Amino acid sequence: MAFDILVHITENSPRGRLVQMIAEHRRITLEQAVDGIIDAGIATHTHSILQGQHVKSPAETLLGLFSSPEDAALMDEVMEIACEGRKP
Repeated sequence: MAFDILVHITENSPRGRLVQMIAEHRRITLEQAVDGIIDAGIATHTHSILQGQHVKSPAETLLGLFSSPEDAALMDEVMEIACEGRKP
């Protein structure tokens, strides 16, 4: 069984720019980048659920963004990509 999910991401939005940066950095398509982002989110939430941990809401995640090694690693990667994109 497959899910057909339509997601509209505005190209010039922060989310759109980050998806583009990840795709360019990894040399993959935008669809592959979004697929990888979804997989990473699922893995994080699945790990939390299996460990009996509370799954954080978006607000809680923002407040404790660097509280887990996974969050810190993802943020480090995003920051690295963002900095590379700003180099002249």
